[in-house]
Amino acid sequence: MSARTYKNFETRDRGFRLYSLSSSQSILFNMFTTIIRYADKGDINKSINLTEIEGIVIIDENDREGNEQFKGLNKSCFEDYDISKESRKHGSKDAWGFLLTIPVSRSKFVTSDDITQRYLVIEHYFSDDLLKKFNKYGQNILGAEVFKIIGDKDSFASNVESFDISEFENFRQLFEKLNNLLQSIQNSYK
Repeated sequence: MSARTYKNFETRDRGFRLYSLSSSQSILFNMFTTIIRYADKGDINKSINLTEIEGIVIIDENDREGNEQFKGLNKSCFEDYDISKESRKHGSKDAWGFLLTIPVSRSKFVTSDDITQRYLVIEHYFSDDLLKKFNKYGQNILGAEVFKIIGDKDSFASNVESFDISEFENFRQLFEKLNNLLQSIQNSYK
């Protein structure tokens, strides 16, 4: 879920209402709902009944716009902003804001000291060859190996299920980070 969609959430009767997601956000949302669905096989209502959800993790792309939204999380509610951190926790609720983790192969897409020079979006998690195959590989930025994602995100998203499993390797770091978060939450309730 993107920080850009914070405004697309509405709290009502202890639940949340989703309005619209970008294609990239839809890819992440569908992957997470699939994971949650299988994790909660014993009681599917735990993952589909929004009033039963006790925490939320919002994930945004690690580009300029995502970082500006991440930095702008309500300072009276969330941890202080630090450019070197990829997550911020709400002070009193089980809610976190995350930026996409940076795969080693895309380290040049994110500068460590300037949020306006960050370009990492979810499609960059996939290989250059796959992005070129689907006409997603755009122009290089300032002659560097950093490039923009172009074209129709919806058509790319509709093909995700056909991608070879190796194309999802860059997601491992993100899922490990989320798994560590979930384990620490679980341990705090023991």
